[in-house]
Amino acid sequence: MAMLFTQCTQNSQKNQEITGAWMFMDSSGMYNEALISNDFFIIHNDLMGTSISKILYINDGFFTISTEDDKSIKYQISNPKQDHFIIFNEFEKLELKSIAVESDINLIGQGHQEEIEKYWQEFRERQNSIDTTDILL
Repeated sequence: MAMLFTQCTQNSQKNQEITGAWMFMDSSGMYNEALISNDFFIIHNDLMGTSISKILYINDGFFTISTEDDKSIKYQISNPKQDHFIIFNEFEKLELKSIAVESDINLIGQGHQEEIEKYWQEFRERQNSIDTTDILL
């Protein structure tokens, strides 16, 4: 699987409302997961693998992440609720729904290989569960 690490400065504000594990379907219908901590924004899917970005800034209305080319992307936060919310910018709109993840988001963000491998296994199990549910419906 592909792995992308980006480095940037610490985020300047902490926010607990959007931290956690979330799933979303992208515009092609592919299952994705987003892991958000106070320090990292992690996206994972079967096609691109794992992309780990540093959170540069976070507050109630938006958050900013680093990119691999030392730039940043700002996401606005809409309708934050316990089990779902929407993040969007000029390029994309993602409806995130809460999921349970046992892996440690910060260890994944720091590149701990054992935790990443554990997360990938969990991802496959959740994805297979979603695929099976979609087929049965």
